[in-house]
Amino acid sequence: MVPQNRKYNTIQVQRLHLNRGNPMTDQVTEGAATYKCFFDETPVALIQTDIETGEFLMANKCAATMLGFDTVEELKATVKTTDLYPASQRQRLIEIMKQNGKVEGFEIEFKLPNRTIWVSATLRINCEGQCIEGSLKDITESVELRQKQLRLLREVGKKLDKKLSRKSDPNILAERQTA
Repeated sequence: MVPQNRKYNTIQVQRLHLNRGNPMTDQVTEGAATYKCFFDETPVALIQTDIETGEFLMANKCAATMLGFDTVEELKATVKTTDLYPASQRQRLIEIMKQNGKVEGFEIEFKLPNRTIWVSATLRINCEGQCIEGSLKDITESVELRQKQLRLLREVGKKLDKKLSRKSDPNILAERQTA
């Protein structure tokens, strides 16, 4: 996939206009329109970002909605991935992709302008190393449930520790033996 480059897109569009009516160009145009419709309407959040700047090069409607925006254009104009999570975590993600070719199920906490969400990311580096692309899944509910379960387990553990420490307290044992 070619990185979104305004200069490239302008040249490509000019060529398509010059060759309108050519059966080959019509097939390419029709194929591009079909792909764009598929990409835009897929019920999975799909993104492509610049590896250096974090700028959204492409995103579909599902991604924009998940990230709290009404349109893809609003998403692209408002936020970069570098604004959403710490640079150290982003560097770690890029390192893993460079080593393994991709990441699957990488959990990232995104700090959006109006809320925080957790996503599971399946991503790869593409465009000759110039972009990151893949899918995002909102896992906020499951992460919050896991966090709640951990808090409850800690509370139960603390209560159990108190009971066990009271049972082994020599003063309590002495009281029980004299009673």
